Amino acid sequence: YWTYPTQQPAGDFYLAVDIQHAGGTSDSEAGLIFHLSDQDYWCYLISGDGDLFIGLRVNGEWQLSWPMSSSRVHEGQANRLAVVNQNSQYVFLINGVNFMSITNAGLPDGLTGLMINLWNAGDQASCSFDNFELRMPEVPGPPTAPSP
Repeated sequence: YWTYPTQQPAGDFYLAVDIQHAGGTSDSEAGLIFHLSDQDYWCYLISGDGDLFIGLRVNGEWQLSWPMSSSRVHEGQANRLAVVNQNSQYVFLINGVNFMSITNAGLPDGLTGLMINLWNAGDQASCSFDNFELRMPEVPGPPTAPSP
């Protein structure tokens, strides 16, 4: 499940959010979704039990996926997930610390937002999202003629 603000598709960006799991299935995941177009997307998620997941899904198939753990996760507390994308270079941060960097030109742009992932029918999750932040470079407007 995902939601995103009304916006222009993002190419280069800084995207971040604070997430706290408040209950539900421990393997439920919540976090960031980006370069979303139809069913293709990147995601950066944290589970209720503190595991991290970074993945690229294209045409309904996982092209890349990294389930991981990190000592940087604050179990039972809010965690800040952030991702920076510049020219297909992705830097993933957890609580302000560079966690992983990759280069991949698979999806050049798309929508950005929030995601919750439940693995099984009947699973439940309660998560709070705070301090959602999306920064994109300014796109220059059309040139204007000087006034007389």
